[in-house]
Amino acid sequence: MKMQSDNSYLTANRLADIIRLIIVLAVDKTNFRTEKGLHDALQDDPKSSDSWLALAKEHPEFFRFNKEDTSVILLMRFIMKRDVQEVELRPPLTVDQTQKLIDQAIALHDKQLARYQRDSSKTAITAAYVAAGATIIAGLISYLIAISTNNDIKADLTIIKYQIEQLTPHKDNSTIKK
Repeated sequence: MKMQSDNSYLTANRLADIIRLIIVLAVDKTNFRTEKGLHDALQDDPKSSDSWLALAKEHPEFFRFNKEDTSVILLMRFIMKRDVQEVELRPPLTVDQTQKLIDQAIALHDKQLARYQRDSSKTAITAAYVAAGATIIAGLISYLIAISTNNDIKADLTIIKYQIEQLTPHKDNSTIKK
């Protein structure tokens, strides 16, 4: 079974879908509900998953499936009467029990949101360090190119100066008479 360590509660409309599913499975007189039964009871498809059963599979912290994986029950409702056969009825949860499950779903959502926001700030800081490093490297490359270009200009000037000296006649100071 998949553990709840991802960001599934941060999927758009996920928390609302989970709360709707908890309420239907908590107060309904039927223990296990099929996809059709859930769709009939909720009069809608989930907004955050392909089906109600797929949504329940993603959240084993609240839901349990029958042996055939064709219908779902609230885990709390299942555990309260373990000795009852799947076909036998289990009593619905009280309003307080249902509210505790909803509060737990909200708490899990809030924890995932806080973790996501914390991790997002780490990503921003890492990106800032990478950008600063890239800027420093680009500056060093520009500096090295400038030095190289400057050395090339100096070499060219030395060659031009030599050529000018070769072209100009030299005055011989020894031939000048006073």
